[in-house]
Amino acid sequence: MLYTRTIYVDPEEIAELEEILAIESGYCKKFRKEEIIACYNIHFANDFEADIEVCNDDPPCVRGTLYQAVEEEEEIVLYEVDDIPFSKSLIGEHLFEYEGNTYVAVVSRDNY
Repeated sequence: MLYTRTIYVDPEEIAELEEILAIESGYCKKFRKEEIIACYNIHFANDFEADIEVCNDDPPCVRGTLYQAVEEEEEIVLYEVDDIPFSKSLIGEHLFEYEGNTYVAVVSRDNY
């Protein structure tokens, strides 16, 4: 089954993050090394969640993780079930696969 959700991000924020992601070597000096600069959480219809993160790695990149929500002892625990390879692009589709299902987390500019 295919699950798709879109998150809309302020164009000014996108422009700042794209500038950081354009760094080809080294870290962004505005942030600590290996700091998560921005994180976007997407909830899918079947209680799965995805985090799309802009990370201050060497060089800065986009990482994504898909989580499955599981109830344990009256608490909801998120288990990592898939991740995407490092990317230099925040805008667009980020695909995850788990148990025959495809999850598409779309990051788009907010056109308000």
